Amino acid sequence: MLEPGELARAVRRRWYSCVWVVLACTGLLVGSVSAESSRARLVTIGSGSVGGVYFPAAGVLCRLLNQERLRHGLRCAVEVSDGSVDNTRDLLGGRVDLGIVQTDVQHDALMGIGRFEDTTDGAALRALFSLHAEPVTIVSRLDAAVMGFTDLVGKRVNVGEAGSGTFATTSMLMRAFGMSGSDLARQYNLSTAEAALALCENRIDAFVFVVGHPNATIQEASESCAVHFVSITGAPVDDLLRKHKFFSRAMIAPGTYVGQEEKIMSLGVRASVLATAALDDSIAYEMTRAVFSNAAALRELHPAFASLTPQQMIDGNTAPWHPGAARYLREIGLLTE
Repeated sequence: MLEPGELARAVRRRWYSCVWVVLACTGLLVGSVSAESSRARLVTIGSGSVGGVYFPAAGVLCRLLNQERLRHGLRCAVEVSDGSVDNTRDLLGGRVDLGIVQTDVQHDALMGIGRFEDTTDGAALRALFSLHAEPVTIVSRLDAAVMGFTDLVGKRVNVGEAGSGTFATTSMLMRAFGMSGSDLARQYNLSTAEAALALCENRIDAFVFVVGHPNATIQEASESCAVHFVSITGAPVDDLLRKHKFFSRAMIAPGTYVGQEEKIMSLGVRASVLATAALDDSIAYEMTRAVFSNAAALRELHPAFASLTPQQMIDGNTAPWHPGAARYLREIGLLTE
């Protein structure tokens, strides 16, 4: 049997080969565009791992922008990444134009705290809009007896890939509960797809995932082995909610996954679409216009967007609005200042 790290690399290779197929079929692959579209200005968006929601979400955003590229002369392409933290660094480093970033990670980058203590240019981040809610989700083996967050002590836990928003949020939660990585029997940084497999093979006891629901990877785990969804409640959660406006109470509805008959209470963040102040106003305007003017289609393109409202799409950000996005949001009456 492959060790977790070796298997993770094998899974990534398989997924990345699929990525090229998906991008080619959706017209997002740079090398497979028409001569006419190749003259368009390329807009790149940092997403996440293929097993999460950010990758298909970024594909949806690009699809909405690309469908009018003959009018605005823009062509969108998805960049696979390790998630929020990597997307933020890539934005600030000028390696992508847009990025999907959890609102708590966005806040830390702006403030230069946590994983961004070495960041001096976080104030350059600008918000376009928010997307779906993302509850902090803990999935454990049913036989691991994890009934609450502190029951992770002494367990084998996947806390998210090192560059992901899941890792950053899990670290914040552990500090809030007075815990650290050394309290775990072993801490893993597997991809989400590998974590689900490792759980059902009894190589880990639980994994944490900050994600919109329903999620295909979690669904696969719930269908493959006996799992338990852990509610995250208590005074430390209440304290986080008081201190940080980017957190809100969150719930996973009953019946979302196999065997999950009760609602799961947690806290969560929102996914947000960010740029920097350097992004041309017209690009920010057109991306925002593409998404809000196709709100009904957006809700149908991915289950995580099914209940998304325009008001929710301006909530949770701590970064200032990008002028191009703000111009469109004022035009439709969502911003008044």
